[in-house]
Amino acid sequence: SDMGVNYFTAAGAMTSWTAPDLTKFAVDGTAPAISDILDLGNNRLAITLYYSNRDSAAVVFTDYSFSTVSAPVFDSRIGGIYGAWRSARYAMGGVTDDGTAYVFCGTSTDGSKVGALRIKKGATSFDPDYKFDIYTASEGYRFRKAYPISGSKFLLEFYVDKDAYSNMSTSGKLAIADMDAKTLTWVTGVPAASDMANYSIGYGDGYFYLPINPAEASATGGGGSWHHAPLARVSSSAVPTIYKINASTGVATAFMTLDKNESVKVFSIVKK
Repeated sequence: SDMGVNYFTAAGAMTSWTAPDLTKFAVDGTAPAISDILDLGNNRLAITLYYSNRDSAAVVFTDYSFSTVSAPVFDSRIGGIYGAWRSARYAMGGVTDDGTAYVFCGTSTDGSKVGALRIKKGATSFDPDYKFDIYTASEGYRFRKAYPISGSKFLLEFYVDKDAYSNMSTSGKLAIADMDAKTLTWVTGVPAASDMANYSIGYGDGYFYLPINPAEASATGGGGSWHHAPLARVSSSAVPTIYKINASTGVATAFMTLDKNESVKVFSIVKK
């Protein structure tokens, strides 16, 4: 309920921004929540917003110090930029190598609004000439997460059932989205979607490396979690594995396996 952002200097000093400027952008009495912050480069940030009372994309622009914030820009061609499991919230956007930003809606009840928009480098609004209809490309599946890989490619984590895409529904059906070509390639080589209730997917980064672990048992109550399957069963046969996904072919291969009592929640590439 109290929105805030912590940001850090290269030396590690932290500053907090409490986002008071966003409360004045309330629509019909409902203030927005921050769903993602995208670094556009050259002292520019795009802050994507989620309004619980409207089904459209929204973004504001600011600088690295949050000194001034633009008025929101709305676009109803896609729904809200938002992904979640229980109380965990997932970013639904990313900036490609050439400075183009993409934002995603994966859970709108209106299938025509399940897709992506882009913000061109240096622009202060959504590109009116671009929309990727991911609902049609996926033949009716919705998705929970979007991870930048490289170039204009993103990894999307879809729900396994076309008709079950709530906050608690099981996800784990993966696809490579080529945002330039507007194509979708289903990932092969990872556990089958039908078995995803037994797994938990961590956060990946880089080429793309994705950790997939046995799902921990989940009961009622509790807070945020990196699980994605309600009342998930612990599978004694599931081996924690980091998969390396080829962004061009969508083929995943096992890069590393771990002991069954271990798990990897985050895998990041550190570049010097």
